[in-house]
This record gives sequence, structure tokens and C-alpha cells, in this order.
Amino acid sequence: MLSAALGLAIAGVAASVLLGEHGVAHLLRLRAERRALGQTAFVLMERNARLRARPSGPQPSSSPDANSSYSSASIRSSSSASSWSLISTSHPSW
Repeated sequence: MLSAALGLAIAGVAASVLLGEHGVAHLLRLRAERRALGQTAFVLMERNARLRARPSGPQPSSSPDANSSYSSASIRSSSSASSWSLISTSHPSW
């Protein structure tokens, strides 16, 4: 009697793992989603690297009075590799 109950319990757990809502099928969907997110992240990182490497266009020339309210500022920016770089800006980015 006990072995039959244990057998039914094992079969129930196995069926739940194989066919249940959070079973193997769910894990396979999560794995596919993680792979897709990884590919998207890679594409975005590559695009970001290309944009950073692209030379910026010529800066518009303007009189010193037009930019008198703006001063050069040093901004710390982090990359995806957690390294810090110093960026000097003299024009607002908007």
C-alpha cells in the first residue's frame, strides 16, 4: 500500500514537472526569452559602440556671447564595462 502511494506521488510530481504550468515547457520558454534578450543586448551594445566610434560632425560656430551662459563641464560617464571616462562638453546637448 505504501509503495503504491509513493509510486503515485512520484508519478504526480513527474507529471507536474513535465506538463505543469511551471514545468519543463515553461523553462524552455524562459531559456528562449533569455537567448532573445541576450541577442538584443548584443546588437544594442554593438550599435552603441559604432555610435561612440563615429566621428562627430563639425560644431556650429557661434559668437562667444551666444554661449556665455554655458561653461565647459566635465561629466563622468560609465560604459557597460563599468569603466569611467571623462567627457568635456562645451555645448548643451539639447
